[in-house]
Amino acid sequence: MKKQKKHHYSPFGQIKMRQKKDYLENKEDVMRFIRPRNLDENSFILDVRSPEEYQAEELKLPHIYKELAKLDPLAFIRENNLNREQTIHIICASGARASQAAEMFEKAGFSNVAVIIGGIVEAEYEGLEIIRH
Repeated sequence: MKKQKKHHYSPFGQIKMRQKKDYLENKEDVMRFIRPRNLDENSFILDVRSPEEYQAEELKLPHIYKELAKLDPLAFIRENNLNREQTIHIICASGARASQAAEMFEKAGFSNVAVIIGGIVEAEYEGLEIIRH
């Protein structure tokens, strides 16, 4: 019986690393992405998950929580005194809502945003500390 190769697991599903790399390279032309492992204490992180998700767990890294449904990009930029040089790193559970939030910021004229690949699931997989409540 022939052994099956194990593939890297991530929220992208079970896909070969080469396919994952191609996906990311193709997407970078449209929207910026960042791997969770590249975040640090100085990263400006916005969490856009639901209140229930956020109450269950959160990143240990400093971040701001704002539910996607209540996000007003221009008000958020004003409230947090952001300038165009600062990158907003956006996280959700797996990446879909973070992409929506990034599009909202871009439509509002603030294009210095990056979606955190795979969301909080991938962040934990890559070794970021998660606080569970």
